[in-house]
Amino acid sequence: MLAAWVAGCGARTRPPLGDGLAAAGGQSASSSASSVGQGAVGGAGGASCVPAGAPCAAEPCCQGECRAGSCDVPSCAPGDAPTVIARGLGDPTAIAIDGAAVYVLEYSGGRVTRIDKATGAVSDVASNQPSPFAVAVDDDAIYWSTWGDGAVRRAGKAGENALVLVDGLFGPSSVVLDAGYVYVSVYSDGKIVRVAKAGGGVDVVAEGAFTPWSMAADVDRLFFADDSSSRVAVVPKVGGMVEQIGPPGYHPRGLVVGPADVFWADGSTYGTIEKAPLAGGPPVAIAIDQGLPAAISLDGPTAYWTNGMPEDGEVRKTLWAGGEPVDLVAAGLASPAGIAVDGSCVYWANAGEGTVMRAPK
Repeated sequence: MLAAWVAGCGARTRPPLGDGLAAAGGQSASSSASSVGQGAVGGAGGASCVPAGAPCAAEPCCQGECRAGSCDVPSCAPGDAPTVIARGLGDPTAIAIDGAAVYVLEYSGGRVTRIDKATGAVSDVASNQPSPFAVAVDDDAIYWSTWGDGAVRRAGKAGENALVLVDGLFGPSSVVLDAGYVYVSVYSDGKIVRVAKAGGGVDVVAEGAFTPWSMAADVDRLFFADDSSSRVAVVPKVGGMVEQIGPPGYHPRGLVVGPADVFWADGSTYGTIEKAPLAGGPPVAIAIDQGLPAAISLDGPTAYWTNGMPEDGEVRKTLWAGGEPVDLVAAGLASPAGIAVDGSCVYWANAGEGTVMRAPK
């Protein structure tokens, strides 16, 4: 699944986007200068499309579907069908949300895209990014990594005041925030680093014989999926001993932390959604026989996740306490990847068809 590729000043390991997620070709770090705050509004990436409410005929709707001669975007009320809120994206994989918008990374499109929840307007936060990969937001800013040049950037949510926080990392695979720091798992370098949100020196939190993939945090600790051992591991945020959680799985990824447990997707063809107590204890499965589970989001007592099959992918949910049926949110998707939930909707990116969708919870 992993292939060598060349970007910038040397060989890097191509990101392991397989197992049902689109493995888009990398962009050279020297191919173009990064730009931020482009502010172009309309179809994703400048694609020609029809805005919501306008008559639709030959051109596709930017958001929603063509119904009764016009582009209709359901309100995400209970009973509404899943709907597209952005089209024409270049391998959208990771997403994050705040109260106003959905933020999407386009891996092959080289863009960080903002979708306004209320209006559906699509705009660029940043363009010409060398393979944007992982994303997180806080109240003030958006943070993202770029695989092609091994950097982590911060910008205001319209792209203003952009800053490279760190570069020269070999495979920045996930980005996690707390009040003061940005934590980055570095896949090919086998380490986890942190840098202050305002910028400054880079501290190594952990380094060793592991390949950290996705990551999540509680107050004091970082949990990460280690591809080399196929286990979930934990390390203090200030550094210290790395401890493994439970026996090896197949491909743990998509970590999130809940009130009392850490959750992850074990991403095989017959994968599982698992959890383990934050206080310690063996993992237990809350859903089995899932098709390439990729990413998880929690909302109160409910866990949502994507099953990243390339042609018959799904979004599913269940009560994470266990013992409840697994319900289908959406089906027939093309490599669904990142997922996020707010008070009304569940949002996800379909890497295989270049769309972002939402559905009622």
